[in-house]
Amino acid sequence: MVKSKVFWPYRLVTNIIQRLLERHPDRFSVETMTAVTSITISSDAVTAYPYVLTTPRGTVRAAKVFHCVNGFTGHLLPKLRGPLFPCRLSMSTQKPGPQWGNVPYSWLFHSKQSWDPNTTLVEQGLYWMQQNAQTGDLFVGGDLQRLDDFLSPDDSIISADAVGNLTNLLPKKIFTEGWTNEITNTTLSSTTAIQRVWSGIIGMTADQLPIVGSVPSSVSDRKVEGGEWVAAGFNGYGMSQAWLSGQAIALMALGQPKPDWLPEVYLSSEKRLTDKARMGDEAALASFFNR
Repeated sequence: MVKSKVFWPYRLVTNIIQRLLERHPDRFSVETMTAVTSITISSDAVTAYPYVLTTPRGTVRAAKVFHCVNGFTGHLLPKLRGPLFPCRLSMSTQKPGPQWGNVPYSWLFHSKQSWDPNTTLVEQGLYWMQQNAQTGDLFVGGDLQRLDDFLSPDDSIISADAVGNLTNLLPKKIFTEGWTNEITNTTLSSTTAIQRVWSGIIGMTADQLPIVGSVPSSVSDRKVEGGEWVAAGFNGYGMSQAWLSGQAIALMALGQPKPDWLPEVYLSSEKRLTDKARMGDEAALASFFNR
């Protein structure tokens, strides 16, 4: 249990974007709902902008391409499917029992990961919780769901197993006493405790390390070196690693050397990304069960 000062990542990111739009209106724009569906190399003479990015709204020419979509990186870099794979995790907001109060702490509950080969149910073994200082609501995350539900890029779905697990987690697994409704004296259930449940996609890597740096042409299959960059695969720890990883690829894309503070093991070298023993499908599955 750690006393914490919590910031809201969504507000932080949107505030940064707002400031960039205000300071650089002629150079910076945000094109929402505009997915890039393919990247090709132009055959014309415009060598300064060799990349052609196709979207539902048209094409964009680019001098460099930065892949910063974490678990979805394999969409435009198919050879990274396996070394980097999506994992769907679940989150909830819940009303605490009246005995709980409002305290400035965050909690982490850890147990051994479990796997049932008959049902393919996996319990991640890691749960985390923080409390909203204003409303008292608890933000509770962690998972027990089937393997194919974990290894999914679709965050429009929340598995029934995950919902059931989060519903019963606090009143029946962690706090077996005192988690009651003060009026009815009954144990809080989904109808009284759960406010909302949602899912999100994280990017996991077979060697459990982020992938940061230039994308080798042998991986992109586009014969331009130094034009594509990646910062992805943060294995659930992106809020502490993504910021400087983004700064690192920006500096290196501008021709500067690797910053001393960027770990060498993060680099997206051809040797690392094509090492089957370290980054192949079997290594990825083994990595999922050994965290």
